[in-house]
Amino acid sequence: RPIEALVTVTPISPASASDLGQAPGSLLIAPGSTTATVAVPVNDDALSEVAEAFEVTLSSPNFATLARATATLSLTDDDPVPVITIADLTVSEGVGAAALPLSIQGSFEGPLELTVAVQPLGVTSLADLGAVPAQLTIASGATNATLTIGVVDDSLHEPGEAFRFTLGSSGRAMLGDGEALLNVLDDDA
Repeated sequence: RPIEALVTVTPISPASASDLGQAPGSLLIAPGSTTATVAVPVNDDALSEVAEAFEVTLSSPNFATLARATATLSLTDDDPVPVITIADLTVSEGVGAAALPLSIQGSFEGPLELTVAVQPLGVTSLADLGAVPAQLTIASGATNATLTIGVVDDSLHEPGEAFRFTLGSSGRAMLGDGEALLNVLDDDA
């Protein structure tokens, strides 16, 4: 006699049910067979996303006892990662804050985390900048973003200052140009 069991597929964080097609409601094992395959359709998309996991559960078998009722279905993304580029910027020290522009090419799901490092160039001092974040988070699906840095407006007459900002990626994004120069022009007479 054939054995039939119910099949449920449940996303395990951060998985999205939209990445799967309609899972079968049941599994039929032919008489005399000791194995069967649960075919779960996968929806291919063009979004770069983290690896995902789903729990496949068998329940309520007729004419049998389940030795193992659950298995994990893992999906590895096959889409290209987004490319992030940060651009140079020149501002006056009286601007208050500098917003270094970032452009993002490519679709992605979930936030992207980038590390941020800053290096003063020449005789420039980091004291002329506000706090520099160690990390920048880019919202899911964004096509542009900014790295905002406070600029200290002092009353010293001094030459222009330059800072090199370097981004680092967690691997979920590629850096097209991960370095930018921030030039701060003196506004004191």
